Amino acid sequence: MNVFVTGGTGFIGSHVVAELLRQGHEVTCYARNPHKIIGFSGLAKLHWIEGTLDDLETMCMGLKNQDVCIHLALGWDSTAQGMLQRDTKPAVALAETAARIGLKRFIYVSSTAAIGEYRASMDEDSVCRPLDNYGATKAATEAFVCAISKTYSLPCTIIRPGYVFGEPAVEGAPMEPDDRFRAMVKALKTGEDLEYIRNDGTQFIWVGDLIKVFLASLRDYALTNVYLAVGSEYITWEEICLKARELLGSRSVVRTRDLGWSEAACTYDYSRIAGELGLVFWSRKRICDHIMYISNELEINMNKRIEVYGSSKR
Repeated sequence: MNVFVTGGTGFIGSHVVAELLRQGHEVTCYARNPHKIIGFSGLAKLHWIEGTLDDLETMCMGLKNQDVCIHLALGWDSTAQGMLQRDTKPAVALAETAARIGLKRFIYVSSTAAIGEYRASMDEDSVCRPLDNYGATKAATEAFVCAISKTYSLPCTIIRPGYVFGEPAVEGAPMEPDDRFRAMVKALKTGEDLEYIRNDGTQFIWVGDLIKVFLASLRDYALTNVYLAVGSEYITWEEICLKARELLGSRSVVRTRDLGWSEAACTYDYSRIAGELGLVFWSRKRICDHIMYISNELEINMNKRIEVYGSSKR
């Protein structure tokens, strides 16, 4: 299968590209910097088109002779109008072009932020009430993708990941952009005290599990589907920190602030991916593995700095 991917040098995107290649697919990646990731250099089935989301003509031309488009790239701006122009507009142009030239499927990577306002239980059919411009642009793009799907009979899958964590896909690829895991491990290794809000957490999903949703979407040719891609358990940051302290043998003190947040957390219903795709994700062990990976990387980087400093002294 020929697959066109935007955002393939990002955290999730690089994992998508790496797995597609492992599965034997031909991948064309649209990116600002095709040379960004060392581990993707010189691969026979990986092709690059250099460009930005603003260059709609170049981006949409990349869809020629493709079977599937996976749109992961995010066009960021600090204003609502900027997000509309830099993120929603390119996504809509890409989806409509995919429909017009007859691609087999369009996969759009949204976010749980599209749902927005927290409720006791949220699922794919919950009314979207975005809390910020990021959530608004995701919700708006979802609406356009669904309309394009209906208008052109283009099979579409919308994937809404929650908090995604994990190690780099290949050499030179990034980890999750949110640095809370790294900040936690660094503080624990240096003996700093940490404080978290009681009952503050989420349904973490390991990036390797998220990729299973993408692979299942390639096999699913129903017209339009929306999937919440989240872990099955609500896990608090306090719980993670206490486990990390144990794993690392840290003497840091972990405190919690009680802001009155209920133990009965607002959660996302994962029954659709469980029922339709047969996927249920348990993240606690993966979180422990991720903590140890970050710890080891910090040790390696520290040793490198010591070696460089020692060499300069000599």
